Amino acid sequence: MINRFSMVSITLVLIFITGILILLLSLVDPSSVSAFGLLGVMTVVYVFFFVLFVFLYRVVKLLARFFGGSKTTKDTIKQQRNQRKTPYIIAVLAFVPLFLVSFNSLGQINILNLSLIVLFEALAIFYIVKRV
Repeated sequence: MINRFSMVSITLVLIFITGILILLLSLVDPSSVSAFGLLGVMTVVYVFFFVLFVFLYRVVKLLARFFGGSKTTKDTIKQQRNQRKTPYIIAVLAFVPLFLVSFNSLGQINILNLSLIVLFEALAIFYIVKRV
């Protein structure tokens, strides 16, 4: 169930992580940072996109509940099953920006690599939907 407290807390976490990300990107020179520093930046980027996608999911779910009609018991049971899969799917989707940054740093963003990213994401989501 989406309540006001969870939306406010997610929003505050998103603002906090955005501040950390802005500080890291403005104060840290990538050529002078070790591998652990780059790992830290990539971790903050991943957490930022994970929280952002959770926030967007909650907003869309809230809007769907607001504009949607009445639900039957069968629909409610199906939604509860699908809610178990949602964090896993969001975790997989949060890797897309990291893949794009990695390919961009190598100068390898082209149609082939973009299609490989889409294929990897589709396979990972298919696996989650079938196994979880």
